[in-house]
Amino acid sequence: MASAAYQPFVKRLGTIMSTNAQIHHVDFEPAGALTKAFSAPVTEVATFYCDSKPVPEWMSNAAEAVKWLEEQPASAGYLGGSYGITHEVVEHKGVKGKAAVIAIGWTSKEAHMAL
Repeated sequence: MASAAYQPFVKRLGTIMSTNAQIHHVDFEPAGALTKAFSAPVTEVATFYCDSKPVPEWMSNAAEAVKWLEEQPASAGYLGGSYGITHEVVEHKGVKGKAAVIAIGWTSKEAHMAL
């Protein structure tokens, strides 16, 4: 964000967005797993907004969910998942707090819906 290229990027982004975008930063875990999720044909990104911060067990619950998905047969269509909590406080529908984010890669939307 401190680089000379950032402000022109944000200005350009604003010309192609139809609404105000929120940019937030997340350290995704496990390390390297986000690449699998975003290189999949279909990526599900779920953001859970909190009125302060996610409950302490959110990260361990997300880890268990990803582990469960990894244990499914390859035919289920899961390709990778990653999760984390925003660094910034974000606002959604007038509520401010940190958000929990999970990204899951799938072979197709149908595979996701079937599982």
